Amino acid sequence: MVPPRIPPPTALIEQVCAVTDPFCQVAKGARWPDGLAQSTMSAQIRGHRSYGAYANGGQLVFITPATSYSSLTASSVALGVYTMAAGYDLLPGYTAVSSYANTYRIVTAGIIVRNVAPALTAQGYIIVTRGGSGMFPALSGTKSEGNVYGTESATHALSAGMEIPIIFRPVGTAARSFRALGTGSTVQPDGGFDVISLELVGCPTSGTSIDIEFVYNIEFTLTTANEGLAQLLPVSSPTHPLVATVANKASLALGDLAYNGLKAFGAAALRKISGYLSASPDPRSKVGAAALALMVD
Repeated sequence: MVPPRIPPPTALIEQVCAVTDPFCQVAKGARWPDGLAQSTMSAQIRGHRSYGAYANGGQLVFITPATSYSSLTASSVALGVYTMAAGYDLLPGYTAVSSYANTYRIVTAGIIVRNVAPALTAQGYIIVTRGGSGMFPALSGTKSEGNVYGTESATHALSAGMEIPIIFRPVGTAARSFRALGTGSTVQPDGGFDVISLELVGCPTSGTSIDIEFVYNIEFTLTTANEGLAQLLPVSSPTHPLVATVANKASLALGDLAYNGLKAFGAAALRKISGYLSASPDPRSKVGAAALALMVD
């Protein structure tokens, strides 16, 4: 007699993916499963910004998962030295929640770097570096060309179809704490998440070379003027130690800067999640790992 087939725990799989992979289809609307937030709202902030090169064929950008300002771009370059802008860049798409959010925290966040130059004219390469909050420069600060290599760096040639998905990794307990919104003079690379720098080298000095898509999934409390809406919200996500533990481990393991394409990144995310579910002593994780293994295969 054939034993009945146990249905895969899709709810568990989706819960882990939602708080691990910012590009996952179930990440939108996710809240961190620690049970600490009271009647919070969630939103996916999504937008993009294009970048070209200066006369030296380069450009330099630093990005951290902060709201409402999250990046700093070089405003000029001379004698091999970049001078950063005097103000931070507003997170594209942030205005969708700016009237409602008071404090917030990142659930998952990432960027997708794409080459947008035509196949016959694309040239140069991009250096992607991951570092701590100390790597983020000061307003109007300076950085030398080719001097932002970190312990984790990767180089990608700009070519047709180039698509580099990168997630921000939590690096401390501050990543799960609520914090105030940033202003034009304050961006908050406070150590909760790491920092990504992107340096263009050898690119055309006219036109656009790359486009960066920002995908930030946030959880936020309401402003005083909107507190009445809290009565309409569902209760906060219950504590789920298994989901939180596996998501934290998988996020750290997905920090490779060499992924090319969202499909490759998504498959890697499933493999990492499957591995950590298999290693967990929680009996629910064994079935989840088996189900994921079938999905990956």
